[in-house]
Amino acid sequence: MPHLPQVPDIFIQQAREAAKDRTIDQNTQILKGIHTTDYLNRQITRNKESVTTRIQQSGAMSPEWEQWCRENIFSDFFETTARISTGASDTHGAHVDKPAKVRLYYLIDQGDSTAETVFYMSPGKSVVHDAESHTGPNPIHELDHDKLIELERVQFPLHQWILFNGYVLHAVEKNSSPRINLTVDINPSTFRFLIHPETT
Repeated sequence: MPHLPQVPDIFIQQAREAAKDRTIDQNTQILKGIHTTDYLNRQITRNKESVTTRIQQSGAMSPEWEQWCRENIFSDFFETTARISTGASDTHGAHVDKPAKVRLYYLIDQGDSTAETVFYMSPGKSVVHDAESHTGPNPIHELDHDKLIELERVQFPLHQWILFNGYVLHAVEKNSSPRINLTVDINPSTFRFLIHPETT
């Protein structure tokens, strides 16, 4: 979404500080309902081998950042955080975002130059998951990557807002380095495109 403004440097530095690599407080993550013990310690199967997944951590941004987002990005978002992917593995594992279905995403540090976001479909399941009524593992995730159907493989641009549906199964792969981004999460019922007619 190149029509949206780039994030000012002051907030880039704030995001790096808020999302800096740290030890996850698993109890806090679990009590907040963000993750479960199984999810935080999951092992996936890839090419018939067991692989430990990376972990996504989030950090709070300032009220000034939230105000800038409301004035420049989207006025009615429900959450915005700085996030970092860490761990010894090269994959985050296929998962569905919680709670964001519609997410504006701004990549600050890519991690490795080979890093890719891969979208998947699980055989017999919908491409877009219904996370609100889901009663299985939380968040929705797949441990056996060998059975997944790959839909698309992309590299997100640096310092440009993108929009994607977090309820499509996806994973960041080919990355073993810290990867930092900002997210602005939107309730789909409040999401609107504003179409400006051309003027002559």
